[in-house]
Amino acid sequence: MGRRLCNPTTNLSNLRGAFQNEMPHFLRSALDEFSHCRRFLRKFEMSSILAQELSQVSSGLFVSLYLGRKSRGCQGTGPSTRSFFREVQRNAIAAGFADLRFSPLTTPEIQYLSFGVDRIVEFWSLGLHAPSRLMVELENPNLGLVIRARGKGTVLLPRKLREFDDVQSASAYLWRKMAIDPEDVNEIHLSRFSVENWL
Repeated sequence: MGRRLCNPTTNLSNLRGAFQNEMPHFLRSALDEFSHCRRFLRKFEMSSILAQELSQVSSGLFVSLYLGRKSRGCQGTGPSTRSFFREVQRNAIAAGFADLRFSPLTTPEIQYLSFGVDRIVEFWSLGLHAPSRLMVELENPNLGLVIRARGKGTVLLPRKLREFDDVQSASAYLWRKMAIDPEDVNEIHLSRFSVENWL
């Protein structure tokens, strides 16, 4: 159905436990270091198995930052030549310091951050549709959504979609995020994607 964005020969699910144990502490350290010198200098020391497996994987992914239940930044990228771990590191720093919806992270905030890492497994285009199709697609909270209209676009992760009480609220959020009045739009381009939650 869609284009797979991961290496099917690598069983990453076996590595999630190690990843979940090591990554939150490392990401806080990386963000703290970056907040002071705007460079990342420290080399990450992983177990040899985790380092070997993750270095073989190229995958699109999103990193979300949270303070309590409130979003504090998000950054996503498509497939990259960087390893899965390095892409998580890169996106976390971009989410914390380059997401224009938020001011850059401060040092006191970093110790209270929690993280979400969503790895894109499969991606497919739904093509062009009337804006009303958006409401239909928002009924499925288990898939991510990409919407493009009038030269702008935005992404909605499954974890974000599940925060809304109804599809009307989710739709209003997307149009507001793109700064577009849906009444001025004749057609939209939609894509869907599936993810694995790593954090």
